[in-house]
Amino acid sequence: MPLLLMCGIPCSGKSQRAKEIHDYLKEAGRRVMLVGEDTLNIPRNDGYKDARLEKSTRGSLLSNTERYLDTETTIIVDSLNYIKGFRYEIFCRSRSLRTPNCVVYCETPRDEARKWNVSREENARWDDALFEDMCNRFEVPNPRNRWDRPLFILRPEDVTPLEDIKNSLHETAENVPKNPATEYEKMEEPNFVYEMDQMTQTIINAVLEASNQGLSGDMVVPKSKHRISFLFIALTRMVNLAELRRIKKQFVKMATQNPQPVDTIGDAFVLYLNSNINS
Repeated sequence: MPLLLMCGIPCSGKSQRAKEIHDYLKEAGRRVMLVGEDTLNIPRNDGYKDARLEKSTRGSLLSNTERYLDTETTIIVDSLNYIKGFRYEIFCRSRSLRTPNCVVYCETPRDEARKWNVSREENARWDDALFEDMCNRFEVPNPRNRWDRPLFILRPEDVTPLEDIKNSLHETAENVPKNPATEYEKMEEPNFVYEMDQMTQTIINAVLEASNQGLSGDMVVPKSKHRISFLFIALTRMVNLAELRRIKKQFVKMATQNPQPVDTIGDAFVLYLNSNINS
């Protein structure tokens, strides 16, 4: 299941690039599938107009991506993919099957994207306020993050490097590197489970305390002994213990299937929290 994530602010040219890549791969004899708001019949303004619908939209994108996971079909996720925690979550699902993946970031200036939005037909246009909100919340992919690479950065004037993208996606399964988290010396399971539980519980306690105090905006998670300095969770609403426990349980299951060094657990858990509660 070669996986390609399109990424960019609204009206940055993602769908046009995605179709170009889709057609190129199809002509090369590959099985290709597009997954996005259009294929799922989710109107953009409806799918992102509030926190509940936004979370539902991301859930639909993730579940439909997973539904077509196999070793033959190339999946192109044509969406904003604007939260790094969401990109990390998809990366973990892909790497658990040792399949190639890459990110294509359409780096279009906001002013130019805004003009493109205005020029669209009314039924395909983003609401002005929603457009600005999505641009403000967009988290730019970073090639230093393993879930954001290989990273192709395309500006409006750039030609899509179709052959390079094809080569990065269609390596054989044997040539796909293992999840970097599994390349470290495996620690004894009891210690790993204990350390993961302590780290995640410390973060949960801090988040819960801040939520109970009614704090809002960005929050700093206390420094941990596992070389995690400062972790940020954008709290935009109240969260409760039951919700945090549910998220922790999901994360522990995923982390157990994809072991990683103890000193990276805090970072990974915060990304996962952001993807689930920062909406």
